[in-house]
Amino acid sequence: MAIKGLFLSNAGVVSDRIGDFAGALLQLHAGGTAPLLAISSGMESEEGGDTVFAWFEETKITGRTNVVSGGTTTSVTVGDASSYVAGTVLLVEETGEVMLVTAEASNVLTVIRGIGGTAIVSLTGSHNVVKIGSAFEEASSMPVAVMNQGVVYTNYQQIFRNSWSVSGTAKVVSFHTGDKVAKSKREAAGFHAEDIERAMLWGVKHVGSLNSKPFFMMDGILQQIKARGGKVRAQATNVTMAEFRDFLRDIYSTNIRGMPNERIAFGGNIALQTLNESARKDGVHQFETGETAFGLKFTKFVSAFGDLTILTHPLMNESPLWQKELYVLHPGAIKTRWLRRTFRDDHDKSGSRSNGKDADEGVITSQTSVKVLGAQTMGIYTGIDTSAASA
Repeated sequence: MAIKGLFLSNAGVVSDRIGDFAGALLQLHAGGTAPLLAISSGMESEEGGDTVFAWFEETKITGRTNVVSGGTTTSVTVGDASSYVAGTVLLVEETGEVMLVTAEASNVLTVIRGIGGTAIVSLTGSHNVVKIGSAFEEASSMPVAVMNQGVVYTNYQQIFRNSWSVSGTAKVVSFHTGDKVAKSKREAAGFHAEDIERAMLWGVKHVGSLNSKPFFMMDGILQQIKARGGKVRAQATNVTMAEFRDFLRDIYSTNIRGMPNERIAFGGNIALQTLNESARKDGVHQFETGETAFGLKFTKFVSAFGDLTILTHPLMNESPLWQKELYVLHPGAIKTRWLRRTFRDDHDKSGSRSNGKDADEGVITSQTSVKVLGAQTMGIYTGIDTSAASA
């Protein structure tokens, strides 16, 4: 049970005071740390100038698209021809035919079919083409320029506040836990960190008015991953290592230029247990005389595409739903943005600043937000609660 201040002289924890029946205080934390906020101290950080901020993000143009229609004609309609101009060389993946684009208009390509003697096969909606280069004639005219089209994203700066308070009586009574003011400040700081951590992960963007004043909430990392092309997978059946590898392969298929292709994952206890069980069922175990321990501790996944470090997140174990989830993040692509760095306004000068209250008190305030760059490099895996061996 949370204790909202100690303004009553008897509002402390039972048996907290010296002379009470029990002398020790045991504090249990089902969740009480903020690892993401702690890790963010090593991530890039920005100073904000307004409650609303925006950033511009570009995605590399891909050279692949689907065929809508074409048959054996020289007019081929594709799903997206934005990166194709006259001189583009295309390969039909399913048939091996090579085509040269001579013109493009509204996703309709005019092409030369069967380049290099490749077989011309009737094109249907089941085919795909991929760019394999470009080719131009001697003394050719300047080709049409192709540019990436960026997208603008926005988020809001959210205000976080947590207070501490200790009555005048509680200040002078001796406690096994030491200075009551220091303890109250320390706990307020812990709750403050947790509140920021929760919003950074699960926050939902909102703007409005509260008590006739502007009110802002930010989109957390998960909302940004879901809204901007991150890999989201809901597990409906037993998890196998093969399925987990497929999920990671999709995530590692996109990376941010100049950054190592590494990720960190936060998971609940059930998700981590299930992944360890899946690894055990897919592995081979050898026992020798004298063995006294058995088990598997799987906290790092090494693949041909990149490495994944897996950590337990204490707050995820508060919810039966979150215990079965895994959030794969790209630390280099997450930035915190601060409008006001954390500060404390204390009224603890032995009552001289307490406005007549027989108590000392204070408040911790932060105004911050988070932005996710390249959400396609991250993913969310939900429903991880049972394991199976790969087929």
